[in-house]
Amino acid sequence: MIKVKKQCDLKTRGGEVTKFLFKFILPLIFISIFITSNAYSQNCEKKPGGFSKYELKTPLGYKHDKWGTLPKEKFFELAAYVSSFDGIDDDNGDGIQDLLAVPTWVSYEMRRLKKDSSGNFKKPKTFKRPSPWYEHPGHSFLRTDGISKKMKFDKSYSGIGHIFNRGHLAMRLHGSRISPEAGCNTHFFLNAVPQRAGQNQGIWRNLEEITGGWANKFRKVWVITGPIFKSKNFKFIGDPKEIPVAIPDEFFKIVVKENNSTGIPDILAFIYPQKKSNGKEFSNSCGSYKPQDHLKYLTSVNNIQRKTGLKFFNNLNLAPAKKRKLLKKKAMKLWPLKRKFVLPSNCFPGTAKVIISSQAEEPEAENKTEEIKPTDGELLRALINVLEEKGTIQKGDIFNKVKEMRE
Repeated sequence: MIKVKKQCDLKTRGGEVTKFLFKFILPLIFISIFITSNAYSQNCEKKPGGFSKYELKTPLGYKHDKWGTLPKEKFFELAAYVSSFDGIDDDNGDGIQDLLAVPTWVSYEMRRLKKDSSGNFKKPKTFKRPSPWYEHPGHSFLRTDGISKKMKFDKSYSGIGHIFNRGHLAMRLHGSRISPEAGCNTHFFLNAVPQRAGQNQGIWRNLEEITGGWANKFRKVWVITGPIFKSKNFKFIGDPKEIPVAIPDEFFKIVVKENNSTGIPDILAFIYPQKKSNGKEFSNSCGSYKPQDHLKYLTSVNNIQRKTGLKFFNNLNLAPAKKRKLLKKKAMKLWPLKRKFVLPSNCFPGTAKVIISSQAEEPEAENKTEEIKPTDGELLRALINVLEEKGTIQKGDIFNKVKEMRE
């Protein structure tokens, strides 16, 4: 027989209810208000045919390919980045022409953000991303026999997005530092590769945010990034009659900053394997984000050249011996970075951690992590971004997310 307790301590229960309301329900109400209103000033606009409305050129003074990366295949210059897109060639040496439908490399110059009246770095203005992503006339050569001319490139990624994201090489938030329209134009497939969702939203996203912090600290940095294919037997996403898109085995990223005292640029080079989530480095940041250790993915520029066939720093005017030494060097530490230089994460502000190499300030501690804790406003904006990433969201999802972030 089940006994029903008819009495309760109203004082205790009332306190718990009040605490519950303030901790969960009220934030949910405010979040609902934000979500039902327009979270962005406007959408990324399109022209007929799914093309971007924004025909933008690289802003005066920006040198996205300052250091000179070769070869340039199908080369495109946009406001926020430049892209070398894989052309019709034999990529695996089997004597047959290949179409990988991905960029071979993307490069961009990123400058520091402006500060608000309190001295904090201001998040750049962004427009709501285009859905589907933009078409580009430079993709027309990919529509070979059996692929409809009306078939959108975006379709190749649809239905598999829970496994592979449309992985930005030049991050939208980085492009939006130039303008929101420039950020919109990061949604070309000139700038995308199939990237596992956990990696795209986890360790890769974390590195992007740290890189943005370096730009804020050092005034400007350059990023050169792209896919690595280890196997000659390419794997593709895309259903029949859709554009097949090759799945990379690894990704590289080279971050460069000028060093006026030596005249030789400082370089951090990384290679990240494309693999399934293991619950740690490659977990989905929006759900179960873990602190990231980027140190073990450091490598040399020479190693990236060997794996990709690309040649970097062709514009660097340096004695051959010094240049060889520079490209062979593998950094052992990340550049020092304090929390104030990093924008609060859009997707996981409650648990995002930035590895801080602080040897300059604290010789006894080579590396440490420091947590970025969100304000209420950041929490609200975070959930708006979750909505944007998923496309739709239920109230239950919001409630669970609030509970997860508040615990």
